[in-house]
Amino acid sequence: MAEQGDLFGGLGEPLDDVCRNKHGGNLESEAANKKIEPTKAETRRRVLVYAIERGERGITADEVAARWDTTHNHVAPRISELKRDGLLIPTTERRLTRAGCSARVLIAAKATVGVRAGNSGLVEEGGSHVSDGATLQSNGPLK
Repeated sequence: MAEQGDLFGGLGEPLDDVCRNKHGGNLESEAANKKIEPTKAETRRRVLVYAIERGERGITADEVAARWDTTHNHVAPRISELKRDGLLIPTTERRLTRAGCSARVLIAAKATVGVRAGNSGLVEEGGSHVSDGATLQSNGPLK
């Protein structure tokens, strides 16, 4: 098993593949997970920044994929990790995807209030940098 660090990188406890239940330990999926490990933290950071920017409007995986001109498969696992960690909160709202399917809208958790996107990552209001090692605690959805 690969190792995972804090939310945005670094080493720590063993990485739990958030998609393992879905793919059942498929060798190709395990190899793909290992290959993209170096990019996961940056993708999670970008998704969270985008969710913060969107505020109460929130995001869907399809909207993130469309915005970045990438696939749903590229962003959905990172969104699942952010949900698991309590940093993205599912709402009761749903929106249609580009394919016409219904998708759950997610919003940034309260822990991200007062945090905005900066050129080098997340920045707390007032200018101090939220370190890559920061552990954000969720207190529920933004109100």
